[in-house]
Amino acid sequence: MKIFYVANVRFPTERAHGIQIAKMCEALVRAGADVTLIVPTRGSGDPFKYYGLTEQFEVKRVWSPRSVATTFDFLFSSFVFGIMSFLFLLRHKSDCVYSMDLDPISYTLLPLLRRPYFFELHGPKRKTVPNRILFRYIAGIITIGERVKSELEKNFPRLREKIIVKPNGTDLTAHNHVKDDARALLGITVEKPLAVYTGSPLGWKGFEVAVEAATRLPDVAFYFVGISADDFAKRGVEIPENVSAIGRVAFRYTALWQDAADILFVTGTQANEYSYKHTSPMKLFEYMAARRPILACGTPAIRQYIDEGQAFFYEPDDAESFASGIRDILSDHASAEARVKNAFRKAEKLSWDNRAAEVLAFIKKQI
Repeated sequence: MKIFYVANVRFPTERAHGIQIAKMCEALVRAGADVTLIVPTRGSGDPFKYYGLTEQFEVKRVWSPRSVATTFDFLFSSFVFGIMSFLFLLRHKSDCVYSMDLDPISYTLLPLLRRPYFFELHGPKRKTVPNRILFRYIAGIITIGERVKSELEKNFPRLREKIIVKPNGTDLTAHNHVKDDARALLGITVEKPLAVYTGSPLGWKGFEVAVEAATRLPDVAFYFVGISADDFAKRGVEIPENVSAIGRVAFRYTALWQDAADILFVTGTQANEYSYKHTSPMKLFEYMAARRPILACGTPAIRQYIDEGQAFFYEPDDAESFASGIRDILSDHASAEARVKNAFRKAEKLSWDNRAAEVLAFIKKQI
């Protein structure tokens, strides 16, 4: 089956959506599909080396403006990419087109292709004219959670029977270092327990609560991988002595930082609807595969994928609850180990290969 995957994204990128796209393309190839990824020219570098991919697929870059510094620049670039990718698709045959919700413009021409197209949605959609047209002719939708599915079906009843729910996946082979070896490779010499976060500095992540909690846990070393000191400063967050802001690292080092941890934590916030209700953080599934105790924000979004049998929870935006969760993990080793084992068993079912195989089966069924 020939699939054109259209993604308006800088590629490769350290952002989570780039990782998801790369891993899904690789897994779809392993599942038997012939995949061509269509991306803008603003990306550069070897994605196969960057993401450590072992399966080859074609990456076709179509021209679009490189500047996305302002909202207008991004929207204009998305508009141009939508036209250029559409012209490419008109000239090349495929069994279907696959795309992801990355901007509000570039996908609007897909209904004119007159071939099956599928959309991956990580959040609900409003009843706009472009969305009505998009969903009127769509062959199928892949969402990351039941809440997104329910809201889509509520707003667009014709989508019933056209949606499957597939959470993000994880790479079970990425974690191959014992804790001490990982710390030695990273040059970590502190004697304190390590609580590690790997993710981006986006405001809706709610990571500030962990910094506040760190002030109550001086005997724990906190490492924020993917967040720099400048990122904290921009948000007016002062960094305590036991917090290290590592900044962005190459993708291949993310799993190494997770392997070095005693505790891995994933944050969220009630102040942002997407964070509270809909997000499907890939780091959560990576944590499960890393076989480390997890402290997770108790949002409905995160509780869709993991429960008290697999992780410890804290109340959203509550620093004392966060600190209490860290203390519980450090003091109750038996409970922590049991949850680690349960989380890994669940992670085994959430591999990218399993996800891609089920998505491909859905595509074949719909067309």
